[in-house]
Amino acid sequence: MRWFLHGAAALGVALVAGILVFTGGHVHGLHAQETGVLSGMVTAWPRAPVEREGVPTPARPMAGVKIIIYGPEGQEKAAAVSDREGRYRVELPPGAYRLVMAPGAHRFSKDLPAQITIAPGRETRRDIRVDTGMRGPQQR
Repeated sequence: MRWFLHGAAALGVALVAGILVFTGGHVHGLHAQETGVLSGMVTAWPRAPVEREGVPTPARPMAGVKIIIYGPEGQEKAAAVSDREGRYRVELPPGAYRLVMAPGAHRFSKDLPAQITIAPGRETRRDIRVDTGMRGPQQR
């Protein structure tokens, strides 16, 4: 009987250890605050100074664009940098945030600054189109 109790205790410890390894060390539902995800694509547009009607010019992915994420009190909470395919992704605690493009890059976007809300266990997508500054000749 004594051996059985020791064996059962060892099995219990092994199961708990296995669960922690399987979940990456996160204990879900035990006072753990679940995070949400902010993701998106950063693109440059327009790509040409003149665009023809009916001939779409797709936006170009932009790498290395830094997005700064501020909390409700104005403190920087996180930052994300777009990869070579223009994608960015960051996990955040639930709440309200303000997204801003990092200063000094001489870039402009009508999509930023922006207010977003992150919900637990959900993904919030915010695509950002950066204006290249290209303009065609004035129409007369």
